[in-house]
Amino acid sequence: MFNTGISKRWPKQGKLELGLVGGEITRIRRQEIFTERQETELYGLKAGEHQKVEYGMNIQFQQPLRPLSKQFYWENQSRLFCSHKNLSKPENYKLNIQNSFYFLTLKYIRLGLKTEVVYDPMISSKIFMSNLFLFGFHLYNKL
Repeated sequence: MFNTGISKRWPKQGKLELGLVGGEITRIRRQEIFTERQETELYGLKAGEHQKVEYGMNIQFQQPLRPLSKQFYWENQSRLFCSHKNLSKPENYKLNIQNSFYFLTLKYIRLGLKTEVVYDPMISSKIFMSNLFLFGFHLYNKL
């Protein structure tokens, strides 16, 4: 992902970027994946193509690790990308939202939840969501 545009940073609040001219690079190094999956096209690349550059616009938000209370923390990364070919078709936009929540329970124990929501019409017409529950033992339990 690369872009040129404008950004606004708020102290301790996060950063918002508007990429007026941006791009995504998709690479597939191992061409055998096409025959293994019995597909002629994957992620917008046809068999034999090694890389594709897609130009467009994007909006990105980044929230660094932020305390919501003394023991509860949150961080976020969100990105919306639209190709220059699909500016008038919102159903073809790509969306990626990642949230992480941490809870410092006891002196050495940390609980966490990481969620990711992905919508990429090149991969699937459905929204993909994954959750990861974390349980950790930390000698230094500070964020």
